[in-house]
Amino acid sequence: MTSKQMLAKLCRRLITIDFMNSDAGEQRGSAVAAHKISLGHPSDVSGLERLVRESRLDPNEVVAVVGKTQGSGDRFDTTRMDADRALRRALLELGSSTPGQVEQIPMVFSSGAVGLLDPNAVVFTRTPGVPVVGSGPRLTIGTAQTAPILDAERGRAAMVGAVADSVREAAASAGIDPRDTAYVLGKSCLPALTDFTPIEHGDAGYDDMATVLSTSGATALGIGIAVGDVAGPIRDADVVANSSLWSARASTSTGHENPETQIVLLGNRLGAGGSLQVGHSVMSDALDVSALMRAVRDAGLDVPETHIPEDLRKRIVAVFIKGGTPGPTLRGHRQVQEAENPHYIAQVKATIGGIVASAIGDPALYISGAAVHQAPAGGGNIAVIVDHGEI
Repeated sequence: MTSKQMLAKLCRRLITIDFMNSDAGEQRGSAVAAHKISLGHPSDVSGLERLVRESRLDPNEVVAVVGKTQGSGDRFDTTRMDADRALRRALLELGSSTPGQVEQIPMVFSSGAVGLLDPNAVVFTRTPGVPVVGSGPRLTIGTAQTAPILDAERGRAAMVGAVADSVREAAASAGIDPRDTAYVLGKSCLPALTDFTPIEHGDAGYDDMATVLSTSGATALGIGIAVGDVAGPIRDADVVANSSLWSARASTSTGHENPETQIVLLGNRLGAGGSLQVGHSVMSDALDVSALMRAVRDAGLDVPETHIPEDLRKRIVAVFIKGGTPGPTLRGHRQVQEAENPHYIAQVKATIGGIVASAIGDPALYISGAAVHQAPAGGGNIAVIVDHGEI
């Protein structure tokens, strides 16, 4: 049996198990929930503790975390690692999972809560035997991680292939075909920091922008191949340089939190329990707020093309954005870029975050910059999780 046949068999088995789990004819399935908590500081776990204390979250059912921390995002920023370690420690203390099980939970953090952005984390749980709400497909989640990425593989075709395999594995665990994936968040690895790592920016290729872009780009291409947005084979020379290759269903960031690449895959599946649904859309540029409405409609919520009515905003559970950096001009207007404005990228993220926050009335978003291989040039992508249940 080939690997593809094995994945298909696993998907069918997962779907069959969910449909067979019924009570008096009521359809039930494994329900994914998304719990958003605020981060008062990078190691703040009070939001998680409160949810557990109020019996709104079972720490043993946590399958993934996606969050936005404060911090500069440079090589000396430890906020991502602080949040990662604090949440893992809290899950061990609050639940009965083993250290090995907690270590396998992917945690995708992006730093730089600039402008109005509120540092936050979305904690995903999966609960079996939950009633299916409505007749449409509902949110499903899959996770996986590569083996540790070697320095010689980072940003190259070998890394692309490893990530693609992990995305297929995550899709199988979600019970969907990889091509039906709505969005994939990846956390890829940079070279490990040690006491002997040169401290000059760019020395030995550590944490210079070329390393960041190639690492993030290889991850995005791996996602794109797995979900069917990018045609292979990929050559080393394609990474970063070939901007015609991209997937708007990929959102990747880099860091030192882990030696492997962690994958959080979101999709929708008939028979899944719960009331959540995810949708996505492509941003043509940094001002394309209409992409938000398209993503919301893709998630099954009927909203106008120009805005989200106040009564429907409360149905938006989480928003994930990958923002690209505009070129020298944006819709015909000059952009003062990094050579003259070293804060340009952070300001673009703050601008996109402000636009979306004002549209939904909530600044607790996930937004990551540098959309290499994750959107058309100058563009970006957006995914939205909405709740179709009783509010």
